[in-house]
Parts: sequence; structure tokens; C-alpha cells
Amino acid sequence: MKKAKPRGRKTDGVLLRLMPWLFLAAFALYFALNIYRSLENPFLTARAVAVTLLDTETGRGYIVREESVLPGGRGLVMPELRDGEKAAKGQTVATAYSVGADSGEVTEMRELKARIERLRAAASVTPEQRAGESQTAVFAIAGALARRELDVAEQRAVEAESLIMSASDPESARAEIASLEGELAARMARIPSGTAVTAGESGVFAFSEDGFEGVSPAALTELTPADLDALFAFPGNPVGAGKLVTGIKWYLALVTDGATAARLMGKSGVTVRLTSLANAEFRMKLEDVGRDDGSGERVVLLSCSSGMDVIIAARAVTAEIVFDGASGIRVPKEAIRLELALPLTSPTPEPGEDTPPPTPTPQPVQTPFVYLAEGRLARRVRITIITEFGDAYIAEGVLLGDPQPGESSRLRDGSEIIVKANNLFDGKVVR
Repeated sequence: MKKAKPRGRKTDGVLLRLMPWLFLAAFALYFALNIYRSLENPFLTARAVAVTLLDTETGRGYIVREESVLPGGRGLVMPELRDGEKAAKGQTVATAYSVGADSGEVTEMRELKARIERLRAAASVTPEQRAGESQTAVFAIAGALARRELDVAEQRAVEAESLIMSASDPESARAEIASLEGELAARMARIPSGTAVTAGESGVFAFSEDGFEGVSPAALTELTPADLDALFAFPGNPVGAGKLVTGIKWYLALVTDGATAARLMGKSGVTVRLTSLANAEFRMKLEDVGRDDGSGERVVLLSCSSGMDVIIAARAVTAEIVFDGASGIRVPKEAIRLELALPLTSPTPEPGEDTPPPTPTPQPVQTPFVYLAEGRLARRVRITIITEFGDAYIAEGVLLGDPQPGESSRLRDGSEIIVKANNLFDGKVVR
């Protein structure tokens, strides 16, 4: 008896051989459809980025204050106040020890006291303040290293260390302060008593001296760049117990090019960033523009009545003069769309008139806007263009209607701006 042949075996073999080709054809069709859709209906987005543009000019110069050297520094001196701390008339600002005192002991006492003050200051700040001060310290360290100012970098590193230690464990920081205070008291008991150095008048104390305390602001007018450099060419050799700065005004004699000096003329005030002091920023007043000596550079004299504690120990600095600036969101030019809108104002009758004057034909106004991709939807946002920035504009979003307190535009840093898409409208599903 003959056996029946199984049916379908030949058909199954053909399907198995065709299966890879069928999958390949399906993938090819899928990619072809996507390419077709992208050509017919392109969809391209760009991330919104908050930017600030500044029109600045740079210069180098010197800071001058009304300052005097405190007598009593022929021995060893330990300051009682921090740099930039205010001193009242008759207040003890430092203690001077005789030459016979152990110099190593006094030096260690000075370092202990400075460390205690840093830890106290670091322990008193809030987490938000600590974050800002830590960032400033890091920038200051980087700037000092770039300028090869190793002493300044080391000082900033110590300040940053104090901030980090106080943030990691406040209880440990307080315990360390108590321990250091006990060690300081023990060391003070082992050396001869010193002589108190008092402030002859009220002012701001600084322990460091550089020999240029005798340069007066009155000597800074009508200078050429060569005259200014000559004033600070040869420092004196003060032997004092620190210095006392009187008055609240300080001066910056800055060497700039002639074009920058010309831009400053006629301005009542200007913003100055001291780049060598971790970008400390001040609003300053123009006091004088020095003589033109034919070198193409001029000396501009600026003054400020704030921030004395920041610049108390600074002398030679580099600075940026900020003439103008603009802040907003970077928007690609391709993403900008325009609509024509008529003004919604109507003429108001003058007093005594029964009917308003004839209404002129309103002219349409072009209003720029963009679309944002928010989730699956496109959202329309009106904008105001601030300035041009290469292949983009710096813009800000416009709030329509009656904005509520604290309300902000949809256009913000991190928004997804639709650059290319077809047939967009507010609320369209784009994904």
C-alpha cells in the first residue's frame, strides 16, 4: 500500500525562502514612506537658549583710595579685624608685638585667627549664598591661575575649602571653631603682651600694604598713560600695622584706547566689571579723561561709592567697560513667522466734539511669532525681537491679555522651537 505524501511541504519551503525578502521589502517601504513624509511635511526643531550680549571694551589700570598706613608695625602684628571690616575711631584694629617675640608663634597665631574668621563667615551663610560664593571662588581661582597669581589662587582655595567644610557638616565646623579658639587663647598666653593699634578716625581696615598708599586721587587728573605708570613704578616701603581707608569713594584710573575714551565722554555713568576680581561689577561715574599723548591711548578716571570691601586690597587690575547689553532667548531666523494685524485703537472725540474725526485707514502691522512644540502639540507664541545675532534673533515672549503676577511667557530657556513644519496652527498635533 502506497503512503500518502504530506501536503504543503513544498509550499512551506517557498514561503521560508521568500520571508527574508518580504521583511527587507517592508523595511524599505517603511523608510521610503518616512523620507517621503519628511520631504512633504518637514519637522525640525531647535532648543531655545537664554543668552546675554554685551558691548564691552577692556583696559588695565590701578585702584586708588584715600588711605593711610597705621603706625606700629616695626615688630610683629596680628590684625584684630578682617580686610574690608569697618573700624570706629579709637577701635583696636591690630596688636603689635615687640621684635623679641617669637615670630613663628605670632605668625601661627595670625593664621589661626584668619582660619577662625573664615570658618565663622562660612558657617553663617545660607545654602543659596554658599552656592553663589563657591562658584565665585572657583572662578576667582581659575582667573588667578590664568594670570599666574599663585598667592591669590592659594588664598581663594582656602576660602573655598572653608565654605565646603562648613556645608558638609555644620556641627563639625562649630567644633573646629571652638578648638581653634582654645588653641589661639593658649598661644596668646605664652607670648608677651602686645601694644594695641587703634584707628585714629573711622574708616575701613585692611591688613595688607603695597607701598602705594601715598598716591592720592587728586594726583590722577589729566594724566597720560606714561604718567600713570610712573606713579606706580616704584612702591614705597611702609612699615605699618595695616592701613585705614577713609571715605566711601574709590577711584579707578584705567588705560583704554582713544575710541573707548571718546565713547565715555558725555556719559554720566557706566558699568565696569573688574575681571581680575572674579568679575566684580560696579556702576561708576566718569570723573576725568586724561591728555592725549599721541600714543592712541588715554587715561579715564572713574569713581564709585560702593563695594569698598570688595576692592580693599586690590591695586593693579584689568577691567571691562560695559556700554550696552541685551538679554533674551536665541531664536533661529527660520523659525520666525509674521502675521498682519490691524491696530485695535479707535479715535477718541476731543472735548466738546459730538463725533470723532474721520478715521484714517488703519495700516496692518507685522507681528512676529513662533511655534513651540509642547508635548504632542504646537503652541503659537508672539515675540518681541530685541536684536539680531548672526543667523538668529534675540527675542522675548509677549504676554497677551491681562498677565497675572508671576506669569511668564511660554518662550523660555529650554523651550523647543519649531523651525520647519507645514500647515502649522495653534494646537495642531505634530507628533
